[in-house]
Amino acid sequence: MTDQAKIEKDFWDALDSDRTVMLARAGVETAAPRPMTAIVEEKPGPVWFFTARDTELMDGLAP
Repeated sequence: MTDQAKIEKDFWDALDSDRTVMLARAGVETAAPRPMTAIVEEKPGPVWFFTARDTELMDGLAP
């Protein structure tokens, strides 16, 4: 197994075992990491996180 394949397998295995992750935005010091639930429709695929529009995570992002 290549390093990339192992990293991907470990990532999906970790999401299977626990959907809670700590999420923050790089470069936004006021946006402290917060626990978020990862939503996955199918693997491999996008990982979704939902938050309100008026949070620090959304500050400065285009709608």
